[in-house]
Amino acid sequence: MPDFEVIKNFILEDWVGLLINLAFAVMLIPALADKQKPPLTTSLVTGLLLVALSVSGSYRAAAPAVAVFVAGCMWLVLAWQRYRQS
Repeated sequence: MPDFEVIKNFILEDWVGLLINLAFAVMLIPALADKQKPPLTTSLVTGLLLVALSVSGSYRAAAPAVAVFVAGCMWLVLAWQRYRQS
């Protein structure tokens, strides 16, 4: 018999992870449109680490991993924008 409490916790953790990471991605939209960008090293390292986290298999479900990947790519776009400003 499956342990429904464990299944419920997995589902809850996946939804929380998805919603938090989507919120992080949405919060980056103003930074993408703003003229003043975060420092290049901050953007580059954050983007690379988030992309690595998303593909490392740390998430049990694909949706939170995709949300982290999107946020990581947005940080990499910010790094590119900052690089182009210099």
